[in-house]
Amino acid sequence: MKKIFLLSCFSIIFSCSSSSDFRSLNENIEDGLYCANVQVETNKSIKKYQLTITVKNNYLQKIDWPNKGWLDNTHYKLPEFYENEATFIDDRGRKFDVKIIQEGKCK
Repeated sequence: MKKIFLLSCFSIIFSCSSSSDFRSLNENIEDGLYCANVQVETNKSIKKYQLTITVKNNYLQKIDWPNKGWLDNTHYKLPEFYENEATFIDDRGRKFDVKIIQEGKCK
């Protein structure tokens, strides 16, 4: 009886835990556009944005800026997503942390 009670408690705890991950851990991201939180760190500041990104073959291909500009593989080595996140340093020495929050373009 004690074992059944412990097993029930264990099941309830793990079934009720919530995760904010867009996809399950280690699952490849499908090709397409996504809205992502992007943190850009320089020697002088840390800025946070919500930007539309392009993913292909589980790699970050492009970040679109609101001013119609973009950042792509001409400025960084393509980082792979792991647990919906990718990190890289661009050719200007800025560190980028990218976390997917939803499918489609940012609104």
